[in-house]
Amino acid sequence: INLVAEEFILWALGNNKSIEDLKENLKKVHLIESDRGVMQANQPLHWIFSDATGATYILEPEGNGLTLQEDKVGVLTNTPDYNWHKTNLANYLGAQTTNFGAKKFGDQEVIPLGQNGTFRLPGGYTAVDRFVRTAFVRNATEAPKDTKQAVNTILHMLDSVTIPRGVNIKENGEASYTQYQTVLDLTNKVMYFVPYGNRTVYSVKLTDDLIKNQKEPKEFEVDLNQDFLALN
Repeated sequence: INLVAEEFILWALGNNKSIEDLKENLKKVHLIESDRGVMQANQPLHWIFSDATGATYILEPEGNGLTLQEDKVGVLTNTPDYNWHKTNLANYLGAQTTNFGAKKFGDQEVIPLGQNGTFRLPGGYTAVDRFVRTAFVRNATEAPKDTKQAVNTILHMLDSVTIPRGVNIKENGEASYTQYQTVLDLTNKVMYFVPYGNRTVYSVKLTDDLIKNQKEPKEFEVDLNQDFLALN
C-alpha cells in the first residue's frame, strides 16, 4: 500500500483495531513522495497510537518505511525524533516537585525561592521544550479518580504547552498557535475538545449509529466565541 504522509492516519484508524493489528499491517505500507496532497509534499509527521488496552506506541517515518516503538514516556511532540527526545530527558533529572533546601555560601545562608524545584524545566514553545515539560507534568500530576477528573487533569497538562496566538510568528507573518485541545476516552469512545476561541469543553461520542449508519461526514455546530456562565 503506497500512501503519502497525510493519508496515513486515515488508513491507520480505518484499518486497525489495536496496536497488534497496526504492527502486522504496517508491513504492507510504504510512504511515497507526492505533490498531490494538501501539503504539496510529504511532511516529517510523527504519530502516537494508543488502544483500549493502554498500549501506546510511537510511529515515525524512516526513509521510505516506518518505525514503530513503544512510548514508555507517554509523550510525543514534533522533530527531532522520539529517541532524541527520550535521551534529552537526561538533562532534566534535576527537576523535582519539591523545593530545594537552603544552602550556605560561606557564612551566608541563602533561602530558596518558592517553586524552585521546577527551575530546570525549559519554558519555550519548541518541540524539545514542550516534550520535556509534558513528560515532567505527566509524571508528577495527581492521578484522577474518574472520567471527569481525567479530562480536567489532561487539559491542565496541555495548558502547560498550549501556544497562545501571537507569541510564535512564522517567517510569512502568520501566527503558529494551538488551535484546539483534545482528550480521547478510548473506553467509552468519546472525544473531548476545546477550540481556541472558546474554552468550553465539547464532547462527541462515537455511537453505534454513527459507526453503522452514517455514510457521509457529519458536522456538529461549535461556537468559536467564548461562552460565559453568569453567576448573577
